[in-house]
Amino acid sequence: MYNFIFWFFYKYFEWKDKDDSTFIPSMLVSISIISHLWLSYAIYKAISGLNPLEWGVDLSYEQRKVIYLPFAALLITIVWYYYYKKHAKSILTKYENKQPFTIRNIIYVLLIIAVPIIIIAKLS
Repeated sequence: MYNFIFWFFYKYFEWKDKDDSTFIPSMLVSISIISHLWLSYAIYKAISGLNPLEWGVDLSYEQRKVIYLPFAALLITIVWYYYYKKHAKSILTKYENKQPFTIRNIIYVLLIIAVPIIIIAKLS
């Protein structure tokens, strides 16, 4: 699923900007991973009524951002390193005969990225 997102956005930026960088597609994969983790957290919180991250309730918004920043930076670095060069080439060869911008692919990407964010907004 995440490889497909990487491939889709790699092809999009290659087509739009003639850019073959792995950085932006890997950041979009990071955003989708974060949204899926956040969705899991929101579903757990809605079903159980428990807040597993309750230790941050007494902190201000800015303080929580500072605490979460190293975790987000670590995740982004790991995802970028994972997709950097070698793995990106294997993904591109896997999907090389497919057409990236079909209605089916666009709907699939929207389901992977946008729907979890919409559900999170409804649960919060």
